[in-house]
Amino acid sequence: MRDTTLPRRKEPAATGGTLTVSDETGPTAVIIPIDDYRRLVEDAEDYRLYLEAERRSHDGGKLIPSDEVWRRHTPVNDGYEPEFE
Repeated sequence: MRDTTLPRRKEPAATGGTLTVSDETGPTAVIIPIDDYRRLVEDAEDYRLYLEAERRSHDGGKLIPSDEVWRRHTPVNDGYEPEFE
């Protein structure tokens, strides 16, 4: 079993940097500040939504007029409340 105990001293990730975790085969993980992690997760979700919007905006390579989109797709009431800035 591999020792997964992290050192108790302040690591670079706690001060805004990153910490690479390695074993005998090389790097195995990276520890990053939580704000960086949250930004990366949000960016990944934004990109996933972008790709889905791109996929949905084309029908066999042809753009779909907005009235056709509304005719085909009805909003779902899933309880999600969007946040607007």
